[in-house]
Parts: sequence; structure tokens; C-alpha cells
Amino acid sequence: MKFLDKFKNQDALAIFLILECLAICSFALGGINYIFYALGIVVGVMTILFTYNRFKGENFKSLILFMLPMFGLSILVSFGTLFSPHIVENILLFLAINIFMFLGIASRKFENFKPDIILIVIGAAIALLLLISMFATWIEYGLFYVARFKNTPIYYYKAATFDVTKEGLFLVGFKFKEVSLDYSVAFAVILCCYLLALIFISPEENKRKFIIYAALGSIGLIYILTLPYFKAFIFLVPALAIALIYRFIKLSDKHNDIINYVLLGITALAIIFFLLAFLNATGNPEFNPYLKEDAISSLSKYIADGGDTLKDNGFRFLLYRIFNGNRIMDPINHVLGNSSYKQNFFGFTNIFDETKFYYDDFKELQKALFTNSKMFEIELVKEGGILAVLFMVFLIVSSYAMIRKYMKSSKDEKHEKIVLVSIILSYVFFKTFENDSFPIIHEPDNYYAFMRNPLTLVVIFLLGMTFVSSAPLVKNVKKEPAKEKVEESHEEELSI
Repeated sequence: MKFLDKFKNQDALAIFLILECLAICSFALGGINYIFYALGIVVGVMTILFTYNRFKGENFKSLILFMLPMFGLSILVSFGTLFSPHIVENILLFLAINIFMFLGIASRKFENFKPDIILIVIGAAIALLLLISMFATWIEYGLFYVARFKNTPIYYYKAATFDVTKEGLFLVGFKFKEVSLDYSVAFAVILCCYLLALIFISPEENKRKFIIYAALGSIGLIYILTLPYFKAFIFLVPALAIALIYRFIKLSDKHNDIINYVLLGITALAIIFFLLAFLNATGNPEFNPYLKEDAISSLSKYIADGGDTLKDNGFRFLLYRIFNGNRIMDPINHVLGNSSYKQNFFGFTNIFDETKFYYDDFKELQKALFTNSKMFEIELVKEGGILAVLFMVFLIVSSYAMIRKYMKSSKDEKHEKIVLVSIILSYVFFKTFENDSFPIIHEPDNYYAFMRNPLTLVVIFLLGMTFVSSAPLVKNVKKEPAKEKVEESHEEELSI
């Protein structure tokens, strides 16, 4: 173990490598995902060498329970049937997801590794990417083009129609491409979270830090306002509410219990909603093409018949409007309906080889795969099957418990806590309603998986940082030579 002992005093190198990895990943350099996976793995292995002896006294049961849902999810999304031909990339993804989370946890083991440094590096990389893309968008489309072209949005490209108010230029693959605003605005939403730090930082006491956070947040804000894309502010409301409560209201144990019960109730309702949506879609031949017309389930029939029973049964009509009769649920129903196909249990089958399917099956699978549900949870069904959604639920629950503990017990400064948690919350909230799996406007067949997005890896790292360690921090202190020896050496030098 003498070789490993040489790494104990190399904290500066480890910190530099982690920051460099986060900066490159946050900038999404080139959009070539396997580069990020490989980079994260290399840095992760080196970090293990630096920190292997610093987990002594750690509560490994708590650590394993925290990482287990992510580990299970990573297996499903990495080795699901959708990307099964990409064997090497799948292995790299599996390692990268878990290593990025470990990097977030292990970063706490370095005495001089401050959350401020991490947040600023991530914010600066995203800000640079967004700033470049924003200027390119202004040059190509002009300021406030979403509002200016609202009444005449349609244009033609290769005999197909596109909506100019739903796209913008973004740096992808070392060149600018037209991407959906749902894709690009996610970067701006993350940057806007930095503005919440200003509630806690005094400009008189720490002017430099105040200016840095204000500058990073302002770039995201300017991007949203100059489109404009006001809907993005909705996804910042929960983070803003948490920041204001944390800053101005001291919650009692009773209030904390009420918040826990409310969030628990919301989570339960979300799970029930998803379960009913799944049973309805898989039991209805309209959404599940592998069912016979007369094989509709009793639940699906009860909901479907509600469309004609407004006067007779208002409750059934309400269920119909919620689950069937709206444009939001239509793509979700088609994805969930096709998930019952036996070959889709561990993710949607790779359909690019038409010879493996009957013609009708191929068409239905193709339609479902290229359906944009706009919810990353539903897209996980394509990536890893229904079980992936189950692991995501476990991950959300365990992450909430750890974040609560982090906000209460961590020694991080308040502005660091708020920005870190706000980025995680706002990103998940935004991707729950505005996720775009086909963001490249003129490349409609280019599928962007949620778990293969470099920005998702950055958020996974930040999630790892919320883990509250039970082990004492092992300081990296170099041993000074004995005083007499130092003086002897000094005298020898003088005599020479």
C-alpha cells in the first residue's frame, strides 16, 4: 500500500481534476457523451486513490442506502434494450453515473474543497456556453423574436414546416444547431438559481462573491427575457419559495412535520396518478396496439366511456378529461401503452433493424419511440422500462430525505445550500414538464436520452454532495521536520 500512500498529500491535484471534469461536463463540450463518461471514470478512479482511507468511521449502511436507488437505475438505463447495440458506451455510462455520484460524496473528504468553488465553476461553464449561444441566437433571430414572430411563426425547411418561436441556436458538436427552447432554456433555469444566493450574501461584507453570483444568474435571466420565454419562471417558484422560507422564517418541528406530510401526500398522489395512467394505457387498444379491440380492461373502459357521460356522470367525465381527453396525456398514453410489449420490458426495443419485426409492430414501435412525452420520467420507460421509473421514485424519496438532513445538519453556508438544492430541484421540475428528447430541430430522429445528458451527470454530482457524512474529516497535514534538524541543515548551508 506504499504506492497509495503517496497520494495522501495530493489533494490539490484531486481538486483540480474534479473541477476540470465538472467544467468540461457543464460546458457540454461537443455534445460527445462518451468523452464525459470516460473523463468522469478516470477522475473517479484517481479520487478513490486519494480518499480510500478517509471513509473510516463512515456509516456505510446510510451510504449504501443513499447510492442504491441510483445504482439500480443506472443498470436499467445503461443496459436497457433501446441502446443495446452500443456496448462500450453503455458500460461507460453505467460507470459514469455511479462515479459522478461518488465524486460528489468524496469531494467532502477534501478539507479545502469548498462548495462555493464547485458552484462557481459549474455556473461559469454553463454561463460561457449560454453566452456564446445567446449571441449567436441574437444575430440569427434578433431580440425578442419569440414575441415578434408570434403571429407568423411558420417557416419551411426542406419541404417541412417549423415554428421559429420554438427554436434557437445552440452550440452542439462544435457547431451551432437549431435546438428547441425546451432544451436550451434548461441551462438558463439552472443559472437563474444563482440569483437566489443574493438573498443570503451581503454586498457590503462580501462584494466579490455577490458580484460573481449576480453575474452568473443574470446571464440566465437575460437569455430568458430576450427570447422571451416567461414560462421558465414557473419552474423557479419552488426554489424561490424554499429560499425565502429558509431566509426569513424559522420553522418549528410542527411546521416541518406539516411540510413532510404535504410532500408525502403529493408524492403518493403522483404515484397513484402514474399507476392509473399505466393501467389505463396498457388496457386500452387505442394506446396499446397489441390488444384486441374487445380486450379493453374494465378500468380503461370506465374512463373511456366518460367522454360521453358528461350529463350522466361528472366524475367519469373528469377521469376521461384527465387521462384521455387532453393533448398532454396523449403522447404519454402511447408510450405507456407500448411499454406492455414483451420486448419493451427493459426499455424500448431498438427498432432500426426492420427485419426483426412484423410491419405493423414496427410502425407502432416507431411511432411510440419518436413520441415526445415531455416528461423525463416517462422517457425513462423508453430507456430502461417500467422498473426504471420505480427506481426513480425510490431515488426521489431517498434524495428528499438526504436533502432535508443536508439543509439542517451541513456546515455549508446558507447561500451554498440554497443554490445547490435549487439547481437539483429546478432541473428535475423543469425536465418533468418540459423535457425534450428530440431537441435538434432539423434532426428529428436524433434521440437525446435524459440519463445520457451531460447536464444530468452534473446534477447527479451535486446530489452526491448533499450526502451528510458521519465520518470525521481527515485533514491532510504534512509532517514538519524536527526543529534541531532544520537548524543543522541551515548551518550546513551557511558553511558552504
